[in-house]
Amino acid sequence: MKNTITLTELRNGFTGKVYIYLDSDEICKKFLQDAENEGFRFGKNKPTESNGSDIIALERNKRLSYVGFAGRMAFQCNDNNEVHKIDYRKLINGENDYMFKYHELSIKEFSGKFFETVTIIGENYPKAYEYIEENLADCQDAEQEEDLYTAASEKFDVLVIEE
Repeated sequence: MKNTITLTELRNGFTGKVYIYLDSDEICKKFLQDAENEGFRFGKNKPTESNGSDIIALERNKRLSYVGFAGRMAFQCNDNNEVHKIDYRKLINGENDYMFKYHELSIKEFSGKFFETVTIIGENYPKAYEYIEENLADCQDAEQEEDLYTAASEKFDVLVIEE
């Protein structure tokens, strides 16, 4: 992995808050090591001596901060010139567009046998829906239908909500 810009250059290139998104333990460790190599610290502590996180604020004066509730809300809600969200994996891979972007949710809604509205949320919703369709007729009551949705959630890593 080759970093095309230093963290110091990145921080100095933006006004406002800079949040670094770290999508895995591997990327987090890489970021913490890179930050330490450039002299960044969590207070007096070296970054590699910390547990890391999935979002870390890159502050001025070579400081790092853990993101609390307010920072997470800012990361999730603000899309303006005062909040900059950097996807560290994209940055170190040399991608020109290294800004963090949310993926659109994949959603399927349908009517169940005992529930008026059922919603499947997740990338694997087509497979989960197919599985549910194949087994829904066998459900004899709402409890069995709920068990089917739970099984689909676990098997296909989706969220199934019944109403």
